[in-house]
Amino acid sequence: MKTILFDVDNTLYPKESALFNEVDSRINKYLREVVGIADMNVKKLRKEYLEKYGTTLNGLIKHHNVLPFHYLDYVHNVDIEKYISVNSRLKFFLQKSKYRHIIFSNAYLPYIRKILRIMEIEEYFEKIFDISKLNFIPKPLFKPYLNICKQENLLPDKTVMVDDSLKNLLTARKIGFKTLYVNDKKHNDFDFTIKKIEEIDIFLEKLVDF
Repeated sequence: MKTILFDVDNTLYPKESALFNEVDSRINKYLREVVGIADMNVKKLRKEYLEKYGTTLNGLIKHHNVLPFHYLDYVHNVDIEKYISVNSRLKFFLQKSKYRHIIFSNAYLPYIRKILRIMEIEEYFEKIFDISKLNFIPKPLFKPYLNICKQENLLPDKTVMVDDSLKNLLTARKIGFKTLYVNDKKHNDFDFTIKKIEEIDIFLEKLVDF
């Protein structure tokens, strides 16, 4: 069966909402106030851990004995309602869609569920693969993509990935997924680029071979 994999942050809701900026700010706060990293070193350390381990969290687990769920609870403890609301066009698309819908995100399950509930679309997603279900191995590393394909019996040429991240979609393309880039700027490596998630209905109409 044809399947659509959806990212969450800055994909299901617009980047302009600034919700993810709040999460990002709390990551910095966690490093300063919980781990004890000097403010002047936070940015550099996050960059180093991201490049070496895929996420800030994995670096903190390895070098600072951070408990992953304590970190995830802390950084995702934001007032989501301030930033997002129902997207009627997206909700209508999901209601009428005949495809499987699966969340594939580096975010944390309770946070993801809250976003879906606020947007009134939780019932339209069959599965949620969050960072904990991925064993803390994040996109864009290949392993979580391959694990989802195996667990859900996905055929790459019958699967489309919707994401705002260039790196995440480049991995998806290498595996053979169809790719939908949510961004203001078009990228020629992907099948289609849309500025906002609600334009997905146009994308599927154009991708006739999907």
